[in-house]
Amino acid sequence: MIIGVISSILAAMIIYLARTQLRILVNFILSGVYPRIEGRYKLEFDETLMAEPTEETFFELQQLGPIIRGIGKTYKDNKITSEDIVRGKITATRVLIFNFETITEAHHNIGAGLFRLSATGSEMSGYLSYICVQCQGAGAMEAKLIKT
Repeated sequence: MIIGVISSILAAMIIYLARTQLRILVNFILSGVYPRIEGRYKLEFDETLMAEPTEETFFELQQLGPIIRGIGKTYKDNKITSEDIVRGKITATRVLIFNFETITEAHHNIGAGLFRLSATGSEMSGYLSYICVQCQGAGAMEAKLIKT
C-alpha cells in the first residue's frame, strides 16, 4: 500500500517536471541553434491588395526548439472577425515556414507563409499565400510580420 502511494507521488512529480522543466531545458539547449521568435506580430502588407483595408491581423507565436505554434486573429472595429491556427517551423538560417487554417465558422481559409527574420529580430519579411472560400479567391502577396 505504501509502495503504491509513493510510486503515484513519484509519477506525478515526473509528469510535472516533464511538462514544465523539460520545455525550459529544450529551449535552453536549442537557443543557440534556432532564433527565438516567440511573441506577438502584426501582419502588414500593401493595403491596396486587401479586401478590407480596415482589418488588422496579429499572430501570437509560441516556440519549442524549431517548432512554431500559435494563433492568428483578425480584428475589425476591435472585434475578432477571424481566428487561424498556425503551425510551422523556424530554421537555423532564420527562415519561418508555416501553414494556417481558419477556425472561424463564418468562413474557411487556408494558407502558407514563408518569412525571413531580420538581423535585429524585430520583423520578418516574406510572402503569404492563401485560398479563401468566403471570397472565392486565392493569391499570394508580399508581407511583413512586425513584432509588437
